[in-house]
Amino acid sequence: MNTPPTIFDILEKHLSKGASFLATQGIDYQKNVFTLNVQQLQPSNISITKGDIARVGLLPSGSKWRQGLGWYSVFGVPFQLQNKYWLAVGAEMIVKHVRGDTHPIFQAYIFEFTQEQLSLIITGLQNIAQEIYPNSKSIRQSKTGVVFSNFQSPQKYRIVESFIIQSAIAIYREGQTLLFRTVILSDEQLKKIDYPAPNFWGDKSGYLMGTTTHIQNTFTWQARLKLFLCRTYTFK
Repeated sequence: MNTPPTIFDILEKHLSKGASFLATQGIDYQKNVFTLNVQQLQPSNISITKGDIARVGLLPSGSKWRQGLGWYSVFGVPFQLQNKYWLAVGAEMIVKHVRGDTHPIFQAYIFEFTQEQLSLIITGLQNIAQEIYPNSKSIRQSKTGVVFSNFQSPQKYRIVESFIIQSAIAIYREGQTLLFRTVILSDEQLKKIDYPAPNFWGDKSGYLMGTTTHIQNTFTWQARLKLFLCRTYTFK
């Protein structure tokens, strides 16, 4: 029986050929410590280190992950490093530790934010959206803010994933930066710099994220209130 591809298999298939760097974080079960690795994929006179990855805020943050077990989140995180603009496109997945607890594993393909690289990012994201949700369609009017839904399983949530990725593509086509995350897996992620802030005027913002009540109900009331204030779209 063929094993379905994981989100990391899908990312590798569609992003690995064009990216400059690959950052991965897993866990050493024997030592019970997280491991972080950075691999250069293309010739470059610039190096990105493990310390850089930590400093720009790419790594998963938080200690409570059980609510997201079996879920993953695709993300795009823009950042500035060494006087250049970059975009990390990747995913984090919540898995079970051998000791019974849960933790995230992380993978990010890092692109320089140039016109040439942007074309590769857009093509890769289109293919990812299509593979995640075969009925995925391009979006002309991009969305920003927080997308709400009530889907209870990762499989049913794929329509929201596709919507968020396609909205991100529409913004990247305009040459603009956007921080996107298909689903918020931990309320700790809401404390990061540049993550959701209330937008009462409905203007375009620099972020687009998804949330589902299945996971959101485990968050603190402060986090739930923040999400409510940032809500711009409800997926039914």
